[in-house]
Amino acid sequence: MLLKIYRQSAWLIAVTLCFGLVAPPARADKPVPTTTESVVLKALKEEMQRAKEVLGKKGDPPPYFIGYQVTDMQYSLVSASFGALRNSTGIRQRLLDLEVRVGD
Repeated sequence: MLLKIYRQSAWLIAVTLCFGLVAPPARADKPVPTTTESVVLKALKEEMQRAKEVLGKKGDPPPYFIGYQVTDMQYSLVSASFGALRNSTGIRQRLLDLEVRVGD
């Protein structure tokens, strides 16, 4: 009985190793090419142009610096028990930091 369990375990380990060698490696998503403009970048450029026009005319004193910073974060939370997937959740956040400097 013990020998039968040992053989089954050895067979399972061998099969797992073979699949690990044959399976393609996991890879991250391809980065966005720099030649194409993302929707977020396009929106930020349009907003910066609008802010320069509006605040340049109405601002007292007008701003000499306007800066935007977007932080895009993506998290994946996965939990498993005895090799079975129990829960998988994906979270994505985008945070915008805006800086406007006025004066001399």
